[in-house]
Amino acid sequence: MDVLTVWMVNGAKEHGRMSYTASMSRLVSAQSPLCPSIALLDNDPITLAGLSQIIEQHHAGRVIWTTSSAQQAVHDCCDPATRPDVLVTDVSMKPLSGGEVCHRIRRRLSRPAILAITSFPLTVYEQEASASGAQGIASKADVSALVNAVRTVSAGGTWGQGFEPAAIAHLRISSQRIDRGVLSGRESEAMDLLAQGYAVSVVAVKMNVTGSAVKSYIARAKSKMGATSLRELIAMWTGENQ
Repeated sequence: MDVLTVWMVNGAKEHGRMSYTASMSRLVSAQSPLCPSIALLDNDPITLAGLSQIIEQHHAGRVIWTTSSAQQAVHDCCDPATRPDVLVTDVSMKPLSGGEVCHRIRRRLSRPAILAITSFPLTVYEQEASASGAQGIASKADVSALVNAVRTVSAGGTWGQGFEPAAIAHLRISSQRIDRGVLSGRESEAMDLLAQGYAVSVVAVKMNVTGSAVKSYIARAKSKMGATSLRELIAMWTGENQ
């Protein structure tokens, strides 16, 4: 039984009454508002409870929200109203991995700092986490290192070999060209028309499909290209965000 598991077992009664679902769970902390705000993403609710307890009891920051939804985490990290100082995310998740979550956030923003965590040997995901724009990676089995890693990245540093500060990672990733080839022919056709300023209803007529079909093309294109809105998707398609 690793150290994090022990913490989770010891905190089970306290956190058992809290519902950690795919919807974001808001947590209230009595710590100083000067403490860094922390958000947690993991597909295991018990791990979320344990991580919350560890971070707050070691005064490494205020846990402002937790979620098991990768899409929700991307949305809330990109929203100024809910953006934390640090996102702590598991890397081995499905269908959207922690690396993809990190990449989607870092393409848009230089904040928050992102710390990847894993139960596997660090070397398994270290390269992926670094390439995706994370500021470090820590083991779930080493509580002391995990806490120190949170403190380090929240202060603007990096944890581990080969990691970049958030601002540098953002510049690198945001300058990478979007691969338009990931879209199907019909999805690309819809994007070309939308980029010309046509409304969804007009695109449907021009493509001789229903409005629902066009919306389906848009939804798939957003998922493939990592966009959170139609406006952002069009900007990515036309290269306006490069």
